[in-house]
Amino acid sequence: MRSACCCSLRYTKCHMKTALNESIEQITVVKNPSKIWLQTLKWTGLFICLFCLITFLGLISLIYLKINKFTNLTNTSVGELKALAQASWQRTPIQTDGRKNILILGTDAVANRDGHAQLTDTMIFASIDLSAGKIYLLSLPRDLWSEEYKTKINALYVYGAERFPNSPEQFPQLVIGKLLNQPIHHTLVISMDELSQIIDVLEGVKVEVAQSFTDPEFPRSDVDISSTDPNVLYKTVKFTAGKEVMNGERALEYIRSRHADGETGTDLSRSQRQQAVIQAMITKLMQKDTILNIDKLASLFNLYHEQFAQYLSLEELGASGKQLYKVKNEISLEPLSLSLYPDSETGVIEHPSPKLYNNQWVYKTRDTEMLEKEVKEKLNSL
Repeated sequence: MRSACCCSLRYTKCHMKTALNESIEQITVVKNPSKIWLQTLKWTGLFICLFCLITFLGLISLIYLKINKFTNLTNTSVGELKALAQASWQRTPIQTDGRKNILILGTDAVANRDGHAQLTDTMIFASIDLSAGKIYLLSLPRDLWSEEYKTKINALYVYGAERFPNSPEQFPQLVIGKLLNQPIHHTLVISMDELSQIIDVLEGVKVEVAQSFTDPEFPRSDVDISSTDPNVLYKTVKFTAGKEVMNGERALEYIRSRHADGETGTDLSRSQRQQAVIQAMITKLMQKDTILNIDKLASLFNLYHEQFAQYLSLEELGASGKQLYKVKNEISLEPLSLSLYPDSETGVIEHPSPKLYNNQWVYKTRDTEMLEKEVKEKLNSL
């Protein structure tokens, strides 16, 4: 009996000792920091790989859906877009000494309806420094007189239709290029309606209104111009100094207004307002909300392809954009204008006596070499 008890006791002690040793080993394993780190690292690595894989597949799907949506909205194919991208990437943009010069001609559709001549009441010489990202916008007065052709420069487009029926913009490009002594690589013709349409696609632009003004004689676009009643022909538009988000119609009122009192009614003020709207458009085009919005991009693509690609091809536009992308954080706009005499003693243009020009109100170049020199200095001002 005693022997059996002793055996049982010894067995119990042995069992307890074995269990204790196993517990100690387990505790030792659990408290081993290197093994804990390896296990954690293994599971973390697997999680990261799985997360990256899911994210990658999600991005691929998103990109595919966006590309598919873009091709549907623009009636293009992936192959066509790929070919366009490759052509743009391989192309060296047209330029002179690192500058791409574009003449922008804005036709006033309201003033030119019902058989009226296609005058270009907005004329801007844009010089783009592709390596520095600087964009210079030199506004040219629509009433600037061409001594050689005995006309205001805003009528050059009309005479261009006679000389170059298929591309009337070539004539103002030649004359103004000679006047400024600057090469012009492209001439872009845009109507006021097209400008309004672009702004509406962008869902408005934020414009800095430099000075408050009221124009009581702004021409209505939806009336019969044969009427003599000023209440029918005109409306009053008002602008207050400060930032304003403008839709297409409002922006056109801002840049077309001519009958405000004081300095705000001058051609110089009008040119400055045109530059402000262009600057606001460029700013809006560069925003992420625009770049990542497939609907907006597709609408802009369609507009450009239908209306402007004939002047500046999509491949050339893409090639220029490729160079500017390298300095995307440095892109800036510099508004410029020609100096006016006698406001400036060295002014390069002036208002001569209207009697000398059949009573037409014009600007005349005082000295051709002075004008060329001023333009060159202004384009290298930054």
